[in-house]
Order: sequence, then C-alpha cells, then structure tokens
Amino acid sequence: MFRYSLLIATGLLASAAAANAGDMVKVFEGKDAKLQLGKVEFAGGKTLDLSVGVGSGLFHVPGDPADEFYGLTDRGPNIDCSASEEITGVPTAQACGGDDKAKLFPRPDFVPSIGKLKLNEDGTYATTDWIELKDAAGKTITGLSNPLKAAKTEAAYDTNGKQLPFDPNGLDTEGLVRLADGTFWIGEEYGPSLVHVAADGKIIERLVPPGVDKDLSGATYKVTGSLPAILAKRQLNRGIEGIALAPDESALYAIVQNPLANPDADAYKKAVATRILKLDLKSQQVVGEYVYTLDAPTTFKQDKSDKQSDVRISELSAVGVDQLIVLERIAKTTKLQAIDLSPVRPTFSALTGTRSGLRQASSKRRRPISRAKELPPSPRNSGSTAATMPSCPRRSKASRSRTRMSSSSSTTTISESMARRPGSSASRCRARLSNTNSTVTPANEPGPMR
Repeated sequence: MFRYSLLIATGLLASAAAANAGDMVKVFEGKDAKLQLGKVEFAGGKTLDLSVGVGSGLFHVPGDPADEFYGLTDRGPNIDCSASEEITGVPTAQACGGDDKAKLFPRPDFVPSIGKLKLNEDGTYATTDWIELKDAAGKTITGLSNPLKAAKTEAAYDTNGKQLPFDPNGLDTEGLVRLADGTFWIGEEYGPSLVHVAADGKIIERLVPPGVDKDLSGATYKVTGSLPAILAKRQLNRGIEGIALAPDESALYAIVQNPLANPDADAYKKAVATRILKLDLKSQQVVGEYVYTLDAPTTFKQDKSDKQSDVRISELSAVGVDQLIVLERIAKTTKLQAIDLSPVRPTFSALTGTRSGLRQASSKRRRPISRAKELPPSPRNSGSTAATMPSCPRRSKASRSRTRMSSSSSTTTISESMARRPGSSASRCRARLSNTNSTVTPANEPGPMR
C-alpha cells in the first residue's frame, strides 16, 4: 500500500521563529474506510493497494480546536508513464501508447474532495466530514486532464492502456482556504486556476487565464477568463500550488509553483522568478502581481542538485495582510521565507501577458523565520499518514508534501527576457537558510527572470 506523508505545519509556519533542531515531527495514521481506494490490477503487471492522500492543501479555521483542519485531496492517484514499468510492471509502450509524457490514472473515477480532519491522541486521525467537489448541477467531478490548447495538457490512460477522454470539469487540486461564510477557495494546476467552491462542494466559479476559458467551454460550471493571460505559460504540472487568505478576508494570495515556461521549457529550466497574485475577494479581480525569486539549488544543503528547476514552491501562508510565508523546497531540504508585499506597489497596464503590459514589483524585504528543516521522506508501505509540529496557533494555513505516486522599497519592471544582474533594481536581500544557521545576504546571482 502506498503511504502518503503529510506535514501539518501551522506551528511550523507561524511559530518557526521559535523552532529549533530539537522539534519533533509526530506521525498520524489515517485508517478511515473512505481513505482506502482498494486494490487495482494492471493488465499484465502488478496489483497496487491505493489510499487517499489528504494533504494536497490544509487550512486551519480561526477559532477551531488546534487539532482540527480542513484537508484537500489531489486529483487522485496518478503515475508518470515514464515510470510505468517500474511502478506497475507494464512498459510505457503498452501502458500509455508509448507516450512517456502522459499519466496513468489507476482510479479515473476518483473525485477530488475536501475533508475535515481530527487528530487523535492515539496517533491516528479521523475524517469528520467529507465534501466531494461537484459541478453546478451537483454531479461529482474528476481529476482527469483538461482539453487545453491555450496551455499544455497531458493525455491520461487507464489500467488497461486505454486513453481516457479529456474532462473540461477536471481539477488538479492543490491549495485550500475556507472563508467565514463557509465557502472554500482552491488553487488548481491544470488551468492554472482559482476555484470558488460552496460549502456543499458545488463549484461556484473557476477563474482561469483568457483563452483557457474557451478551451473549457464544455464545463458544467461557470468558468471566467480573468487571471493574467501569461499564466497559461505555466510548465506542465507547475501551476498554482499554494494559496493563502488574508486574516481579514480582504484578499486571496496565490503562488505559481515554478517559473513560467516563457517563451519555452528551456527558459523554465533556468529561470528563478515565479509569481504571486493578489485577488481582491470583493471584486474577485487580480489587484496585484509580484515577483518571487527562488533560491539557488546549491543552497538546499541536504539535496545534491544544481538544477534550478528542482527548486519549487509547495505552500503559502498569510500571517497578516500582505505578510506571507513561503515554503520553498527541493526533496530533502525545506526553507520557510517570510516576505512583506506592503512596501511595494504592483503596477500593470494590462493583464495581457505581453512584455510591455507586465510591470511587477518584487518585495524588498525577505527574511528567514527558521532553520531549514530536513523533512522525513514519505515511507511507501503503509496507510495514509499525517505529521504535525508542536503547537498549532489558530490563524495559519498548512503545508504539506506532495502526494505523488511517481518515484516520487524598489519597484521592478519585468520583461520576459530580462536578466537579474548585480546592482539592478531586481536585486534584493534574500534569506539564506542552512541546517545550522540563518544569514541574510544580497542575492545578486545572474539568471533569467520568467
């Protein structure tokens, strides 16, 4: 059985300034029947015992007990076709028609869902509520790939090697917040998109880049093309990863997991700048777009990598209006960066995604809030799990590790080909975190911004 590890990080994010190397991670086992998907047999290959991961996103509601959270599943179990033979025993040519860029969906009927989680003293956690995502008519949706032309998409295959149809309703669910009115917002990677969901799981509206809305014209819920058009250039499986809610619920913040593939994947591999959006919740319009520069891979001390594209964002948390904490990681090293958007004024003449139309600001303040933590790897042979850091303050979002089945005050004008250079207005102080100490040094490494 695959085991998914989950870090409930309200304490880690909000109290990391007090954290030290002695902090312990406690693992909780999820044994509810609804978390067990059962055995799936691959024709001519292996039989896998699958369970549900509920840590794609976590959110702690202010006022709720410290041991209760809302959790979000991902799009369901999926396997890189390039790893098919290793995981399922079926060669890619047979499992995916030779398409090593496609995905295997062992349970194509899986319904992305929101669960209310309760941590128990005996080391287990229970789901006290389970909300399946549905279209406007109340029919459950899937996590299958979208039929996209404005953005890249990927083919999906079942356990018999048959290609599955694209689904305009499908969501690759990632970040989660819950508002005081009981509705949810979800960050989503396919579009990429921001999805407003009613308390009963019905999708109220999905916000996507212009052009993507036309691709999703067959969706049976409302789709609006109101996000910046350039977000359609997200690298495949590198869309909106984390979202955060301002404590006064005035704004929703969203961060793209990696830099854009702009103009192409070669640029994505070298780029260091990803994007943060600020959505005014009253008007549901994007009112700010910011540049966030990623650290160099060599500064992630437990990871032996020199590939910039290995560095990615896994979570975002708001501890105040425009006061954010970003979880930046590779595989074994996690960094928590505190950033302040308030000193800068994001400006853009249009959300067209054109070079001349995008002028964005980079936060002038960024500081470490804790030593870098090496998180335990996800064991592979047990049930669903959750892990938590000590003390869980009430107003914080949570971080998590991915639930993958595969082996698994300066204002900056940004042009899509601009290189960050020493002394330029794009340079700013950044946090350097290691396993032993924290320092703040100017970040002047050259590199294209995408």
